[in-house]
Amino acid sequence: MIILFDAKPADLEQLPDEVLGAAVAALVKAYRCGDNLVVVPYQTGRHLLSKRIFSSLERSTLLRITQQYAQTGDLPTRAHFAMRLVVENRDHVTRKGTIIEVSVWHKSLEAITARPIVVVEDISSDAEVYKFFFDALCRRAISSPIAVEFAHGGGSALERVVSEKISECRIVISVADSDRQSPYSPETKLSRFATLKAQSNWALFFPHVTPCRELENILPLDAAAGLHSVRSSECLPLLIEIERRETAMSKLPSERYYLWFDLKEGLSPAKIANADCGATREWICAHIHELGLDSSAFAVAGLGSNIALTVIRSQDCRKLLYEELRKHSWKETFISFFQEILWLLASSQAHRV
Repeated sequence: MIILFDAKPADLEQLPDEVLGAAVAALVKAYRCGDNLVVVPYQTGRHLLSKRIFSSLERSTLLRITQQYAQTGDLPTRAHFAMRLVVENRDHVTRKGTIIEVSVWHKSLEAITARPIVVVEDISSDAEVYKFFFDALCRRAISSPIAVEFAHGGGSALERVVSEKISECRIVISVADSDRQSPYSPETKLSRFATLKAQSNWALFFPHVTPCRELENILPLDAAAGLHSVRSSECLPLLIEIERRETAMSKLPSERYYLWFDLKEGLSPAKIANADCGATREWICAHIHELGLDSSAFAVAGLGSNIALTVIRSQDCRKLLYEELRKHSWKETFISFFQEILWLLASSQAHRV
């Protein structure tokens, strides 16, 4: 995360040495470990360097951070969210627009400035897939490397794990499948997170749900088709034909059928009958009827539960993925979802000075 420390010299002079020393130690650790991206303006940096309470290691790191201000100074205003250290003595963390204010007096400042935690639903698969997307997009989306620590929060455990990490005063980002079956499905998962955020009263908790059914639907169809198993599947011709028709009709990206199709398990009359709402059922049936098929008897197998991992682990698919992620059609649907997360993970490279 971007951490700005821009206190005025007069305000810094009012701080006890032990408070200022602990704050600088936390920033230096965050910078040297590559956990966050620390921004210190020249005026603040010069004043800190004039004080003799810091070790030679802390001084050399502060000097490096300050010298980089020409490249980093605009990042707090560009980022979707940034943290700012303030000198007022207060325990609560507050949000002012896109800035999260944390006091240098906070008793858990070292934990707050530690590497952000991303809680995913399945750390054995989702973490690897998200890490691929984060690494592929960070340089182009936010012009910065990223640092991330993943935690497992599958199923009903997600709220519990998020609450545990919040109690540790960490920067917490949750990323979960929306589980919506169409653009008209209720946003149940989003509502759960909104309730959890309100209950936690922690400004450094950032919940996210996918702008599609599941993580698998973020994979561009053309990249997934790089796998022989996908090319020979019975659902690929169906999805290609629906996509061709939607393109001809200039359908909105968020309404494209592929985003909401169950790639892992496919479709069957039973799944249609048990759709999450009537509007979803009608929407699915309309797409099937447009192909001249009977929705009451139509069934197509999915691509299996490991499709996302298989795609990103395939060298041929990875090449296709890099190409697809540059296309406007993919970016207009997903880039804002990833950008907000990536800004929260913005980091310096790990330094040893």
